[in-house]
Amino acid sequence: MSLNLPGNSQKSLNWIDSRNSDSGRWADFMANRSPGSPVHFGALRSLNFEQPPIFPLRAHPAKAARAKDGASVVQMQQEGTFRYQLSQSSIASKPGADREKQAQSRGSKLWELSSPSIINPESTYYSASSNAIFASSVVGSEVQKDGQGWISKISPQGKLLKGKWVKGLNAPHGMREHDGTLWVADIDQLVAIDIQSAKVISRTTIPGARFLNDVAIANDGKVFVSDTLKNRVYQYDQGKVTTFAKGRSLDAPNGLLVVDNQLIVAGFGQINDPELFTTTVPGHVFGIDLASQRRNDGSRKKALITKTPLGNLDGIERKKNGNFIVSDYTLGKVFFVNAKTGSHQTLLSDLRAPADIGFIPQKISF
Repeated sequence: MSLNLPGNSQKSLNWIDSRNSDSGRWADFMANRSPGSPVHFGALRSLNFEQPPIFPLRAHPAKAARAKDGASVVQMQQEGTFRYQLSQSSIASKPGADREKQAQSRGSKLWELSSPSIINPESTYYSASSNAIFASSVVGSEVQKDGQGWISKISPQGKLLKGKWVKGLNAPHGMREHDGTLWVADIDQLVAIDIQSAKVISRTTIPGARFLNDVAIANDGKVFVSDTLKNRVYQYDQGKVTTFAKGRSLDAPNGLLVVDNQLIVAGFGQINDPELFTTTVPGHVFGIDLASQRRNDGSRKKALITKTPLGNLDGIERKKNGNFIVSDYTLGKVFFVNAKTGSHQTLLSDLRAPADIGFIPQKISF
């Protein structure tokens, strides 16, 4: 479906299903937008890949269009097309230089969903309890409380179950479930949604928050949410919000995971222009012990997983073997990161603003 709406832009949402004994099932959500172009509401595609996984994607068109040193990003946004054959790279990490060898992924389309309910999708999450995919649509501004955002509910087979499953949000970003509650980062609020009733049960405003981005939840129910522009990670516990960590050492925290007693962070990098999201130093993947003590300046000791800066990191997920899949929003790449050595391989390149990563685990172990 294509609708001409003045002042809006082209958007597409992709679901890519990769079946591989080493990768499991992954979600790939691609948002393509170019200012002033017609709105193509949703292109929810599913592909079957023999090569390693595909991942979720997001676009920030306004930032890309204004980026002084992001011409390649602007070009990708304006291209507004989809590729059924995606290039895949393997990379050997060496000090000072990378060697990249291109290989072609082989895929066939499994399903496609087009819907006016999918507008500027930012994040996706698979709920095992309801066997459904939740996709957050920012719709309007990512930083203004305009009430235009919503969450859609989609079956794993690509059927739109409920276009506006929960509406009245502002700019919903990262999501994660715990005990039947879907927690959503929404500008300066942590929103709790009862999955069974699809009702918002609480909205917790975090004073001073600017850009809440991703959510991670510990086994005991503590919720962690990143604020990329404030260089903070907040902790929510039984109605109380505290600052878990803060400071430039957090690398403009973006993607979050809780693994055992560690908070794993994918850093965007040292941001020098919050309007353009440009960085002087790219971000790392690192871990913080949940039991560590805060220093006097509010920071906590971190353990680098990637020993050198990797990229403007966004989404992060963990395979059962302990290694990570990480997306680079600016360069349009997706990396495999070895949790023990910190080495990385480029799994995909030439993507359009890859962001949050959604994962549906297979019934088999890997």
